Amino acid sequence: MFYSFSTIPADKGLGTEKKPISRFQTVITAIFIGIWCVLISIGIISAVDPVWLQDLNRSGVQGEAGFYSDFGDVYMNRKQYDAAIEQYIIALAIKPDFVDVIVNLAVAYIYTDRFEAAKELLKESLELAGSQTGVIYYNLGSLYERLERRRDAIASYQKALGSEMSQWMVYRQLARLYMASGRLEEALEALHETLRIQTDPSSGYRDMLYHSLHAYNEEEHGPYIEKLMPQENWDQALAAFDLEIIQSMIQDDSEIAVTHSELSYLYGLSRNQGLADHHYLESLKYGPGNHVNS
Repeated sequence: MFYSFSTIPADKGLGTEKKPISRFQTVITAIFIGIWCVLISIGIISAVDPVWLQDLNRSGVQGEAGFYSDFGDVYMNRKQYDAAIEQYIIALAIKPDFVDVIVNLAVAYIYTDRFEAAKELLKESLELAGSQTGVIYYNLGSLYERLERRRDAIASYQKALGSEMSQWMVYRQLARLYMASGRLEEALEALHETLRIQTDPSSGYRDMLYHSLHAYNEEEHGPYIEKLMPQENWDQALAAFDLEIIQSMIQDDSEIAVTHSELSYLYGLSRNQGLADHHYLESLKYGPGNHVNS
């Protein structure tokens, strides 16, 4: 026996009149059609995957991963390394190629004596980092120092020279390794270069621009920051700034006092008491408030 799927009887011409469609039915029908059109449009856009949608997705992923990365940084500053590691791992689960997080996670592993894991992460980050590898080589140097592999540490720090990494930090670490290896002349040269960079007003400006280029490396800001970076003469780039303020900031830098102290120690080892005394007295002039009485 055949059963019709329709529950509406066929019009047999018996004079039945069709009821007009109500406004409510029209509205509901229009809503469903609109929803259907939206879903179809979303499907088409997803299939085509236009550039603007890719950018939007990347922005969302970057923001979410950055949220956990920032929490990790807070824990790192508090020296709560295990908590920082948890946050960095979550960030990398969201964005596996987040180089900054990979490096920070490696640093956290170094502080918690997980050296092999740290080394693997730093090597991985070298493949992803592009041109800005200075901070990675610097942290590799730090790792090799902890492992008492001085030659490897020196080689890594040397690769960080001329990079975006703060150069005075690189030279100071090299000086300390040279000193520990009995290479006093090289240690003195590296410390003098440390001091030259620390007392050069253009050095802080250079570091600021490099850090900005790293933080805002997208197409919108990157070219503008690059235009601010002179190819040769950094002193001319500072012409628009108040050098007295910059010099005052340099005078307050206690790290310069540390460099002078280390120079004083090295000259003492070299039996050059005159220069040892000179750098000792210079060390007293730097740091917050010290220059007032100099």
